[in-house]
Amino acid sequence: MKGEKRKLVISKTITFLFIVGFIILFKSIFGDENTLIGVTTITGALTFLERNLTTRKGRYFIELLVLNIGLGIFSYIAGLNPTLALIFNFISMFIIGYIFSYDIRSHMYVPFGLQYVFMLAVPVDLSGLYKRVLSLIFSSIFIMVVQIIVNRNKIEKEGVPAIKNLIDITIKLLKSEDVKKDKELKFKFESISIKLKEVIYNSKKENFHIETNGKAMIDIVIFLRSICNRKFEIEDKEMYIEALKKINLYIEEKRDLRTLNEIDFIDTDLDLKVISKLLINLQNKKDKNNFIVSDELKSKNKLNRYFNKNSMSFRYAIRIGITIGLSSFIVDYFNIFQGKWMLFTIFALIQPYSEYGKIKTIQRMQGTFIGAVIAFVLFSLVNNPIIQSVFIIGVGYLDSFHKTYKEKMIYVTISAIGASLILGGTFKMVSTRLILIMLGVVISAIGNKFILPYSIEDAKKELVHMYALNKEKIINEIRSENKNGSLENLYIVSSLIEKKLYEFNYNEEIKNKKEEILDEYFTFKRKVLS
Repeated sequence: MKGEKRKLVISKTITFLFIVGFIILFKSIFGDENTLIGVTTITGALTFLERNLTTRKGRYFIELLVLNIGLGIFSYIAGLNPTLALIFNFISMFIIGYIFSYDIRSHMYVPFGLQYVFMLAVPVDLSGLYKRVLSLIFSSIFIMVVQIIVNRNKIEKEGVPAIKNLIDITIKLLKSEDVKKDKELKFKFESISIKLKEVIYNSKKENFHIETNGKAMIDIVIFLRSICNRKFEIEDKEMYIEALKKINLYIEEKRDLRTLNEIDFIDTDLDLKVISKLLINLQNKKDKNNFIVSDELKSKNKLNRYFNKNSMSFRYAIRIGITIGLSSFIVDYFNIFQGKWMLFTIFALIQPYSEYGKIKTIQRMQGTFIGAVIAFVLFSLVNNPIIQSVFIIGVGYLDSFHKTYKEKMIYVTISAIGASLILGGTFKMVSTRLILIMLGVVISAIGNKFILPYSIEDAKKELVHMYALNKEKIINEIRSENKNGSLENLYIVSSLIEKKLYEFNYNEEIKNKKEEILDEYFTFKRKVLS
């Protein structure tokens, strides 16, 4: 445990130092007015590591570039007068909210939304627009470079160790005679397998197409699960354990086929033989077959499908667009000093799910109040600017270890107030900022409650409906013998929906359907692969 904590501290420290160094370098190249774009560039690069953009590098880079430059130009136009601010800020935030909020995956709107609000907070004139656009171009390039460095061959890099872990867990399950330990091992098996499915899902091509090595990993998981589920039916567990050890040895020894040939005689039910065949497919990254991309799986139609008042993405996009659009209009029209803090707060608290908005609102108020009290006391007692600067850097470092939004807001508030005071701000100015933050809290609460609210109950209904439709698609694809090549994609989608429903404590209602889907999928795969 101490070793793990030491590794965590070292990792966080290196990351913190890299981020600080990057922002300082970014500032020196693109100027003070674009410093915050450096912050969101790092945020975006880290956030998008969850997705694998290397599967279509050219296309994703162009999309990032167009979006970044477009938002930069829109933010400039929005700064010309209050009316344009209302129109262009609504359009920009709607696009960000609609495109980057998801039903079954984590949302990706934060880096783009934050970047846009930062550009509104620190506007540039026409002479400074070129440098802002250059900083946004650099941001797109940096995100893609990080993708290529970290996510290239991601399925191979993360998938193979995951398969090895799942085989180790299967061996432990076969050895175990403790019911409680069995339950813990099965939970661990599920956690690793769902993470693997997410990696494969986020590395797709053409919106649904999973390459051969990804398909092989999905199928290895279900055949390993079959062995786990048949634990008490297997008479000679030692032979199975030895076979699984040889399979892991095959993986470790970089595909020595002689190791696999030694297990052919062991499994009368074919599970291990199928796994052996699938391991060979891990070397293949491309399919020889050209599958048809059905209309519903194409990008434009997927976007159109959610363009209605019942979808979470549409409701969130409207809500964030209206609240930011109207608030920016008020700030510009009345020329409210430090009005940007109201916009920052609104962006942070307007959430896709109403319940999350309420939780974050309470935590933000608590964190802001506690942080403000600490900052006022701390910077009143210590007047030395150097020591104050050290405090701010230390608070920024501690922020990297935060676990809750409330804790984060304590650190952020201390840093923001401290930086303002060091740069010549007065306590009156800081008090004004806090008032604007609280005003942003009120506006956010009203927006979350009255502007097309979308609750967790709404999400549950939508996900259950989606799950039922996806189940039908799986059955139809099985009946057509996977002619569209989308079966593996549909299977992963069902798993991701299940995960999301579990997060909402909604598991009993889908338990039977989950088993039906797994049974249908496994039966088909065993027939095809054996």
